[in-house]
Amino acid sequence: MTMPPDHKDVLAAYLISAPNTGTFRMCRVERGLVERMREQLPAQTPPCVMATFGISMNSWVKLRDDLPVRRSLAERLVQRLLRAGFAQNSLSHEKALAD
Repeated sequence: MTMPPDHKDVLAAYLISAPNTGTFRMCRVERGLVERMREQLPAQTPPCVMATFGISMNSWVKLRDDLPVRRSLAERLVQRLLRAGFAQNSLSHEKALAD
């Protein structure tokens, strides 16, 4: 699915390059967004994480621990959170780096 350029700019604000992974397909998600996700998560169980964010527990643990995840996963997650109106207020512009 191709997104208009302005959406890519929004995604770039939430996705942080992960240069130590040795691949451009990995990134980290902006910490402010992950912290807001943590606040909204009723329980850190696989069914709860899947029902709340649509991601696996393994992906959540990586996000929570500020580890790189697949860029495609991060893009889908941020798009989902933006559509739900969840991500707009969490962006920490001074920490976000565009790739």
